[in-house]
Amino acid sequence: MTDTLLAAAPQALGQAPDATPFVPVRSPADFPASPVARALEQPLLLGLFLPIQAGGWSASTLPRTTDWNFDYNLALVQRAESLGFDLAFALSQWLPKGGYGGVFNGEALDSFMSLAAMTACTEKIILVATSHVLYGPWHPLHFAKFCATLDHISKGRWGINVVTGHRAIEHEVLSQPLAAIHFAPGATPIPSDPAMVPIVWVPCPALSHGWLPAQVCDGSNQL
Repeated sequence: MTDTLLAAAPQALGQAPDATPFVPVRSPADFPASPVARALEQPLLLGLFLPIQAGGWSASTLPRTTDWNFDYNLALVQRAESLGFDLAFALSQWLPKGGYGGVFNGEALDSFMSLAAMTACTEKIILVATSHVLYGPWHPLHFAKFCATLDHISKGRWGINVVTGHRAIEHEVLSQPLAAIHFAPGATPIPSDPAMVPIVWVPCPALSHGWLPAQVCDGSNQL
């Protein structure tokens, strides 16, 4: 088996732009009635950064009134929704046993699961969860179906913040040394795991260079 493939943009391969099969994909912003499109009509978006882990947003030992538990964070989101906030966002960290620094002690909610639960408890606010795609195994098709389901439940209010992770201690917690991740010049970090799918380039007129890297589920250009 070979390592993960990173396909070059068609121009770099000497191909015409129309040589790559393309499945048209529309953004939520293309639908005027969608929550995302309505939010983007405004000159300023207001968002709430949720304190879903012990310590909230900082490792300070000063007294604070925030709490990491679900009921507290749900109340924050519902209050923000009532005040007209556009979105709520939750970070994601994978801490070792006991956490670190004495404040981030490891007590925390999972970003994806907690905001997924909030989709059924809110009506207007956009919910954006964070997910580490390299802390697998995440199959792209499973991940896409999870997000599509939550988008359906929330009636278009679901968003995902896709990150790779960069702290060695997080990779070690998941028995995945940082050294297992290699970096290609100008590319997103990808694991040297033959089970990962290739990355291909698809046309994207919205971008200045006209092409967008997109993962495929089985290496067949079937998005």
